[in-house]
Amino acid sequence: GRLIEPPNSYPVGKLFDWNHYLKDPKVMSPVQLFPHLKINEGRAEGFSIGMKLEVDCPDALKLKDVTPATVQDIIGKRILVHLDFFDSYFDTWLPVDSPAIHPINYHKTTNVPIQTKCNNFNWDSYLIEHDAKAVAESAFNSRSPIGFPIGLKLEVIDPKNQNLLRPATIIDVDRYKIQVLFDGWPESYAFWMNDDSTDIHPGKFCKNFL
Repeated sequence: GRLIEPPNSYPVGKLFDWNHYLKDPKVMSPVQLFPHLKINEGRAEGFSIGMKLEVDCPDALKLKDVTPATVQDIIGKRILVHLDFFDSYFDTWLPVDSPAIHPINYHKTTNVPIQTKCNNFNWDSYLIEHDAKAVAESAFNSRSPIGFPIGLKLEVIDPKNQNLLRPATIIDVDRYKIQVLFDGWPESYAFWMNDDSTDIHPGKFCKNFL
C-alpha cells in the first residue's frame, strides 16, 4: 500500500506497476530470498504510528545517551523511529526486538542521560504538549545479546573505506556492543559496533566469498 518512485524512463504521471514495467516477469526477485521480510510475520504489537518512546542515540552522534522519539511508520515487525530533537536524517528502521528502543523514562531507571533541548524534561508534560501516547512497557522485548567473547578473531569492514575487509579482534564487550581493533593497529583506533552489525564476518569470509 505504499508509493514507489518510478524510473525516469517511466511515463510521467502514470502510477508505477511492475506487471507493466517488466518485459520478463521471471527476473522479479522472489520474497523468499529476503530473510528479513518474513511472510505473515504479523505486526508490531503494541506500537502505533505517533506513539512516543526512548531510543539510543545513533553512533554517528557519538553520544551514549537516549533521546525521545516517535514511531513514524510500521511495516511488519519493524518501526520507523524519528528522533524528536534531531534532523530526519537520523530516522531509522528498527525491529521491535531491537535493544536500541526503550519505554519512556528508561533513562530514569538506568541513569542514562537523555538528550533533549528542554530544561527539566518531563515525559508527562511532553506527552500532553504533543497530544501523544507512550508505547506501553509491555510492548518491549529486546533480543538477547549475541554473546561474542573477548579475544575472538573475525573480519570487519573498514568504516573509513568500505571496500576493505580487515582481520580484527574483539577487545571488549558491553552487552549489545563489541569493541573491535584491526590487527596490527594501535589500540587508540579501536571502535564500537553493534553485535548484529552486517559489517562483521567470520574468519575466512573473504576467501569463501570471492
